[in-house]
This record gives sequence, C-alpha cells and structure tokens, in this order.
Amino acid sequence: DNFGRSGILVPVMDCDAVADAVVYCYNHPEARRKMGKAGKERVNAHYRKEDFLEEYRKLYKEMI
Repeated sequence: DNFGRSGILVPVMDCDAVADAVVYCYNHPEARRKMGKAGKERVNAHYRKEDFLEEYRKLYKEMI
C-alpha cells in the first residue's frame, strides 16, 4: 500500500499518481495532518542537525 504513515509514495515520473496523491490529501485533511505530523516525527527521530553539519564540514574540507 503506497499510502504510508508519513507520506504517500508514488512511482517516478508518474504524473497521474502524483495528482491522485495531491487530490487525496486535499480531500482528506485529517489524514494529511497525521501524515505531516508522522513525517516530522520521523525526521526529528532519524536526522539531527549536528550530524548534517558535521557531514557538510567533512565534505567542505575534502573539497578545499
């Protein structure tokens, strides 16, 4: 099922699937809010700003 907990997966280059997902979100505001909240929680749980900045610093040092 492509309707996930934190978003909707659509096949690459499938404009109809993207349109269907947008319409679904428009027509289901409670599901949209739940997916948005779950997505934010997922990002906060798995990605830290400090980790991103450290990786960015490493990349920068490699480039100079």
